[in-house]
Amino acid sequence: MAITRAEAAVADGESRLAGLERDRDALVVARGHRAKVESSLSERRSLLEKARQAERLTAERDVARERFERYRQAAALSDEIVTLEQSHPSGHALPSCARSSSASGFWIARSPSSAPSWAMGPRPSNTRS
Repeated sequence: MAITRAEAAVADGESRLAGLERDRDALVVARGHRAKVESSLSERRSLLEKARQAERLTAERDVARERFERYRQAAALSDEIVTLEQSHPSGHALPSCARSSSASGFWIARSPSSAPSWAMGPRPSNTRS
């Protein structure tokens, strides 16, 4: 009887040991799969961050192009106004034309002290009533 119980305990232990070996093999496979998945996830996150950065850079480039175009137009308009003022037959400036130009707002908004005289419009007279 004791031998039968011992043999049953050995058989049970061996079957449980075999189960542990299968579980350990499954764990090794699962860890390998997890490492691959984590590597893939890391790579995808990196690609996502690069795509987001590319979107930001594209948006910044578009804004910079628009700003450059506005500055280019303002510079061209400034040059044109200087040319027109120099070729004007009268010695008096044309404040009404300068005031209505879209570039005057650009110069005044940047800094009134650095704005060209044509962008400021007529100066108030200091006449006393």
